[in-house]
Amino acid sequence: MRKDNAFSLRGALKDRRKTMECISERNKSVCNCTYAGCPRKYKCCECLHYHRRSGELPACFFNSEYERTYDRSIGNFIRMHAR
Repeated sequence: MRKDNAFSLRGALKDRRKTMECISERNKSVCNCTYAGCPRKYKCCECLHYHRRSGELPACFFNSEYERTYDRSIGNFIRMHAR
């Protein structure tokens, strides 16, 4: 019985990866990141985890004026909303 559960989990994870690939295609129309060389562009999960580890927020949390500064700090996010 445990082998069946493990097999099902592997299948579910494999299906999830396929879904993420489809989602990253859809993200191309909504991603506002202007950093051209970003290897995480359109991959929201990777982007969010990267910036979270750095104590930052991803570009999609900022309007276009603030996003262009590449300052992804939480302080910059607060300044943007304090205006």
